[in-house]
Amino acid sequence: MADVTSLPLAHFELTFRSTEQDGVWFGLSFPQAQRPKDRGPLASGPVPDDLPAQLRAMADHIEGVQNERS
Repeated sequence: MADVTSLPLAHFELTFRSTEQDGVWFGLSFPQAQRPKDRGPLASGPVPDDLPAQLRAMADHIEGVQNERS
């Protein structure tokens, strides 16, 4: 049985699906799209080992830009 988790990301949604057989995969969707066929997934694939570091770097960058503006 797959473990599925969906997390909001601004106007997008990241879904993670984990199984013993396939490992962890992600899907990036746009659930707010007007037409159902445009909702996604826009991209999907296996989760690379460095994805947590990539997401932390992105969060750090966003916080830095926001702090510069305030």
